[in-house]
Amino acid sequence: MDNLEYNVLLKKLYNNDEINQLIKEYNLSDQEIKKNLVSFLAYLSSDNKCKNCPGIEHCPQSQQGMKLSLKYTFKVEPYFTECNLLLKEQENNVKHLYTNGYNFDEIINQKVDVTKERAEVLSYIKEFLANYKNGVPSKGLYLHGSHGSGKTFLMAYTAANLASNGVDVMFLFYPDLIRKLKSLISTNKLENAINELKTVDVLMLDDFGAESCSAFVRDEILGPILQERMNNHLPTFMTSNLDDDNLIDHLSETSKSTDILRSTRIRARMQALMNFVELTGKNYRN
Repeated sequence: MDNLEYNVLLKKLYNNDEINQLIKEYNLSDQEIKKNLVSFLAYLSSDNKCKNCPGIEHCPQSQQGMKLSLKYTFKVEPYFTECNLLLKEQENNVKHLYTNGYNFDEIINQKVDVTKERAEVLSYIKEFLANYKNGVPSKGLYLHGSHGSGKTFLMAYTAANLASNGVDVMFLFYPDLIRKLKSLISTNKLENAINELKTVDVLMLDDFGAESCSAFVRDEILGPILQERMNNHLPTFMTSNLDDDNLIDHLSETSKSTDILRSTRIRARMQALMNFVELTGKNYRN
């Protein structure tokens, strides 16, 4: 590179605010600038792509919604960081996603592992998202399978996609939800909490069946929630280790015929609200 070419590049570097600030902050010499020229040029290329941003969906960066930034630790190092549009989108998503103990920051952009075992589930999810977007009534999913098969991730991925389109979604760990609702029994807040679960746009209950089911929970909490959502065609999702055959045993507190009858009615509501699909395949926790 001759002096003329270098001077042209140097001018471009100094005209960039972040590069100029870094050079001044660390008092980089001409020799250090030349030594780190590749990093500076990589940043310039990324920055130029953002100047005429076409939006997140058509982001020209190698990682969607991410742009290069610079840091200096004895050398100039470029690193990826969220762009302002992605940060704003994530902020908007939070407004529509009500969770308990889950982190959705990266799920919306995380690549889904597509396997033959997941084909049916992913087909249901894709169909549901398309139908919901077009206002077409569609059942949710009762996704059951063994520990570590990815049930929670796939439901969380669905929730994040819905929330990114302005849909109010409650994604809750069912055993914790029941504990919290029980703690509200002696207060005047229980009815309000149950009404929120009855009326939210989309309700997702993770790990159903991990708790011990009492008659009160079954008949006064779960039953009314499912009934109301069924009456109003509000999508409902569940993940569980229990298949359809084991539901009655879980929902029946005793072997009395009345409990079996009530449990059968709950299962019927679940079947009306959700497609029962088994998720098999590798254990993603190992």
